[in-house]
Amino acid sequence: MMFLNSYTRPATPVPDFLLTDNNVLEKNSATKSPSLPGDISKKLDDLKLFGKESNPQVAEALSTLGQSCARNGNKAKALHYYNQALEISKETLPSGHPHIADVLCSIGGAMKKFDMLEESKYKFQEALTIYRKANKNRSWITDTDEASKAQSDYYLQHSTASALCSLGNIEFQQKKMTSALKYFEDALLDAKRAAVTGVVMDRKSRSSRALTKNPKLKNLKDARIFVAEMFNNLGNVHAELDNRSAATRHYNQALALQMQELGEDDPSVADTLHNMGTLHHRSGEMIFALKSYKQVLKMRRLTLGNRHPQVVHSLVNLSTLHEKAGEFDKAESALQAALRILVSSHGGTSEPVADMRVQLGDQEARIGTEKAALEHLEIALKLYEKVEFDDSHPSVKKAKDSIEYVKNKSDENSSTNSLVEATETIGTMFNKGCGVFCFNNDASNLQIVDSRDDC
Repeated sequence: MMFLNSYTRPATPVPDFLLTDNNVLEKNSATKSPSLPGDISKKLDDLKLFGKESNPQVAEALSTLGQSCARNGNKAKALHYYNQALEISKETLPSGHPHIADVLCSIGGAMKKFDMLEESKYKFQEALTIYRKANKNRSWITDTDEASKAQSDYYLQHSTASALCSLGNIEFQQKKMTSALKYFEDALLDAKRAAVTGVVMDRKSRSSRALTKNPKLKNLKDARIFVAEMFNNLGNVHAELDNRSAATRHYNQALALQMQELGEDDPSVADTLHNMGTLHHRSGEMIFALKSYKQVLKMRRLTLGNRHPQVVHSLVNLSTLHEKAGEFDKAESALQAALRILVSSHGGTSEPVADMRVQLGDQEARIGTEKAALEHLEIALKLYEKVEFDDSHPSVKKAKDSIEYVKNKSDENSSTNSLVEATETIGTMFNKGCGVFCFNNDASNLQIVDSRDDC
């Protein structure tokens, strides 16, 4: 009888689906006042100096500060400024005013960024209730002419769709696919309503554009792009639910709109092609997946630059496919190219570089080159120590588990390892344990050393 050892073989990574995030941290509604110029902190002090603490402009300045803190990863300050903005908005605006919901969405977006998912969900639901009530009761509108009505219609429809999209993203992240599907379907309906309103606004403004030579109404284009994003998200949910035909249909609908509004060479088009490649990957169609991922890599290099974090993302995905195809040199080459980008972007002593070293070590362990695996993993541990990760940190634990596997690997359990690998491959083909939410990382603009297409 053969017993499995306590250590486990490093898992082969599975590419994720890319959800569209509606960037609630940068929400800029159709009726929102323009951003305050210059130094926001100074402008806020000036407003307070003139006794305008309870003023919509103060709330806007506080929201901008909250957004800046959220971008920089300062959770405490971000939520502090946002909550101040919410309090002032409630004091200065009529009850149920949709701009209060805008602040709630900003708070929800910050909470989602900091993995406060349940709290984030509550804020978006609260905002959604306000938007829907504001759509029925228009007492908050000061101008009643047709143009203002159309503008407020668009604003509410788009804002409602954005809140629903955020709720769908959270449900997707929590692997509650049925709920995510419902939210995205509702978001698509409101996004389509906003697009129809955009058409009406565009037609009414044609005569004035002819006189003033204004460009085509931006709201219409934004609305159509948002519809495409909802098709993309619906495709991801159907893919996770193993509804391949529905997923493919939604991806094709997203692509058609994206290419119509943005052209063929756009990052959004690349993201949808990535998702189609991931669908092929999880269906076991590795040749089609490889073709998609190579196209995505070329597009991202063209549209984002060779040094963008999404290029790293593409290289990691290509490495996974090459490894499964037994093309180990190409698999390692792709990860090494990704490592060079991260070293240039973040410096040699950084968490992203350590994480990539772990990926390289795990890959070498799966291939069977234990010496190279240990070298990468031990470097990763030293880097984690330099960035002050203690032994309880998940990344440190993972690296140590991989080291334990490599050190204990021997000929007597090689057949067991083959069994684990075969079981894992079958599980991957049938989409088991897949579908985590994908976030982007920031990276500086620095040149990639190796830009070969055969990576």
